[in-house]
Amino acid sequence: MRKWKHARLVVCVVMLVLIGVGSAFASGQADATKKSGDDVVTVKMAMQWWTEPGRKELFEQFKADFEASHPNIRIEPIGMSYTEYYDKIKILLSSNDAPALFVGTQVVTNLWHELGFLEPLDGYFNMPTLLEEVSSKPAMEQARFDGKYYGMVVEICSYSGLVYNKKLLSEAGISVPTTPDEFYEAAKELTIGNQQYGFITANSSDNPQHIMQEAMPIINGFGGRIINDKGDFGVADPEFIEGVKFWKKMNASGSVPNNMVYNTQRKLFFQGKAAMCLDGGYFVNWAKSENPEVWKDIDVADPPFPSKLNSTDITYFFVNANIHDEQKQAAIEVLKFFMEPEFQNKWIRECGYPVTLKSAVSPEFREEFPWFQVYEDLAPFVEPMSVTGYESQSDEIRRTIADYLLKVIFTDESVEEIMNDCKEELQSIVG
Repeated sequence: MRKWKHARLVVCVVMLVLIGVGSAFASGQADATKKSGDDVVTVKMAMQWWTEPGRKELFEQFKADFEASHPNIRIEPIGMSYTEYYDKIKILLSSNDAPALFVGTQVVTNLWHELGFLEPLDGYFNMPTLLEEVSSKPAMEQARFDGKYYGMVVEICSYSGLVYNKKLLSEAGISVPTTPDEFYEAAKELTIGNQQYGFITANSSDNPQHIMQEAMPIINGFGGRIINDKGDFGVADPEFIEGVKFWKKMNASGSVPNNMVYNTQRKLFFQGKAAMCLDGGYFVNWAKSENPEVWKDIDVADPPFPSKLNSTDITYFFVNANIHDEQKQAAIEVLKFFMEPEFQNKWIRECGYPVTLKSAVSPEFREEFPWFQVYEDLAPFVEPMSVTGYESQSDEIRRTIADYLLKVIFTDESVEEIMNDCKEELQSIVG
């Protein structure tokens, strides 16, 4: 009797979720799948995930399933690696070959809105209902301008989780570090020549975004912020400098591969040749697609720093404002399919942190991925990746900081001098 009641309850919950999602999708626009005739609308869909192991296969299946149920719409993948994506997408969006649907982070959202790339989504969705269903209203607000929503949140990724190989730590008799000193010592003890590294972090000049993604969790962990409480550039503040010094110390310890492209460092981790990194939940499932044996030994802990302040990347799907209405509606149909519960349940397992709909976080998911709680606990301490007060210039500001962070580890100049120079240049950039 209890089992029957439980089954009936599960069915009811699923139906309610489906009804809720349907109401959020309500719109006065025509459904692109109801076109007459044999015309096929092509939706060019640009994102780095077409090229990433694990996610590539997931979205290839997504494309096949969508086209099977929407015979009048075809998805054309436009894939670029993360290293090159943000440089190339800006060129594409200004061309005659621009994608209809594309991803972007919070850092570029304000700029892309000002450049006229983004279509407001309010006319396609029941926004009041949708805002009750999304995993994060604040994340949606970051893509709101002039009272309209221009982006649909895709994932909310903190890069501050301490991802570690349980087997390597256990074999070395090392406990999971909880302080900076323990972290430093553990990384050194887990390093064996150039055969095994204790820690991986971006330290090459190939990708400024990787530098900021990997260095800022440490700097934030000491309380450092790009814009301080006074509204000034805080890159020369004591907390920021303390974090930069620790990042330099880790890179100089011999426990980190030097001047190595970060994607190559990741491969070392997936091969079981690196013990720790600071990264998002996606890293765990990426490891599964690369090496299931190593994946079994991976866990995630709280960052080992005094502050829970953490850099969080919010990624959105955007619809191109500069395409004809038929393509816009077709792109919306692709976006709606992405937001269906069936795919959201797959997507959150690939990401390992909050995705579009909060209903994706089921009790079964929590049991399967107990470390998900780490990323949820970090969520209230978010430090947005866009630069507060200078959102339209965030990309240039972050690239400039990345240049100076590289100077810190490649020269013998004092950190204080370098970061003071960095502050001066940032002030000249914003006038």
